[in-house]
Formats: sequence, structure tokens, C-alpha cells
Amino acid sequence: MRFQLTTLRIAFGLIVSGSVASLCAAEIPGAAPEDVGMSSKKLAQVDDVFNELVEKKRLAGGIVIVARKGKIVHFESYGLADVKSKRPMGKDAILRFYSMSKAITSAAAMILVDEGKLDLEAPVSKYLPEMQRLKVATKDGIVEPSRELTTADLLRHTSGMTYGASPQPAHTEAFTKASPLDPEKMLTEMSEALADVPLAFHPGEAWAYGVSIDVVGRVVEAISGQPLDGFFQKRIFKPLDMQDTGFFVPEEKHHRYATT
Repeated sequence: MRFQLTTLRIAFGLIVSGSVASLCAAEIPGAAPEDVGMSSKKLAQVDDVFNELVEKKRLAGGIVIVARKGKIVHFESYGLADVKSKRPMGKDAILRFYSMSKAITSAAAMILVDEGKLDLEAPVSKYLPEMQRLKVATKDGIVEPSRELTTADLLRHTSGMTYGASPQPAHTEAFTKASPLDPEKMLTEMSEALADVPLAFHPGEAWAYGVSIDVVGRVVEAISGQPLDGFFQKRIFKPLDMQDTGFFVPEEKHHRYATT
């Protein structure tokens, strides 16, 4: 994935987040588990489970935080942030979100819904004109869609867009040829490429996990007039004080970045 001022690619959700320790210390008070109706004994079992996962090499490392009634009752890090260097996992480690970027993108879309700028049931082509070109791959050939694709279809993965796998060869072949997930493509280029890939099924007629939320990201850009990362930063990350969440890790924070 690469960044430009005009747009951003998000297909694989390369969002990272961290700074839990400093944020929690500043804004979320701690409490004894029993003070908020939880069990110290049961929470201690979390340590046992995670330490066993690390010991058996089923997990390199991780962070667990549990809060109830606005108070933190369990906050521990386990294992390693970097297996090769044996660097311990810290409570302030920055970790990859991957597909949780879909949740953030969906929240961005709902902000626009709340503001009356996005109609979930309107054709996506209202915001992305290239989507007027969409066709559907069927066993009888390439046909017109039974209805236009909507943002609601994209949000619930009933769009007919996939990650390239489909029982319809025409869909798979066109997806491979268009290469919408090429990391060199921007969201605008991805959307244009997908417009030429026939859908795997008519909108709303089935469910398939795929690039739908990436297209929602492009819808957010088109409506807001901002690159997606800029919208995230201004409307979500900054208001929520998410200081270490974004598509890239600044060099000065690399020492906190957990490896894969």
C-alpha cells in the first residue's frame, strides 16, 4: 500500500494501533475487579491461558485489557513483540489491525449517513459513476444486474464483489485481469478496475466476503472530498484521542511496532 494526497488503498486493512498504556493511564481509571462486580480469581486465569499459548508457541505475544463500568480491572502484556530479537511485548506496543479497518471504514460511512450526505439505499453509482458499468457473471453469461448496487449491499457483503474466488469463471478471470488489489493502485484506480469485473451474483441475492468495504472507503472519499486517511484522522482518530492509529507507523515509533 502507498499513500498519496489524493487517495489511499485499504484492501488489506493495514491499519495499526497502539498507545493503550498512555491513553488508559490518562483517561480510564483502574479498579479492583470486585469493585465493579468481577472476579480477581477468574481474571487471573487470563494470565494462565495467555502464558500457556505463548509457551506452546501458538501465540508470539499479545495484550489483554478488560474494563467494566468505565474502569480497568485487567491490563497485561504477554510474550514477545518480536520473536527474532526476543523483544518483549509492551503494553504500549503498536499492532496491526488488518480487517478491523473495515469496522472503521463502516463507521466513517455512518458518520456521513448521520449527516444526511450518504443514502445507503441509493445506487452506489450516485457517488461512484463508474459503477454504472457493472455487470453480473452467471452460468448463462454476462448479464445486466437485476438492480443497481447500493452502499447497503457493500456494507453487508451482499454486493457480489469478492476477493476473486467465485463459482463463476468469468468473475474470477476478470478479477485476475483487472487486479484491483494491486498494492500500487489507489482507491480511485481500484474502484475503476472493479467496475469492469462482473459481479459474482446479483446484488442482494447472496453473501460473499470481499472488497466491498474497500469500495465503501472510496464512497467516503468521494462524498467528503478528503482522502480516506484524512477523514479517519479528522473525524474518528483525533476526536477519540487515538494517537497511534493510522495506515503507517512513523519512524520514531518503530521501536514499539510488533512484527508479524
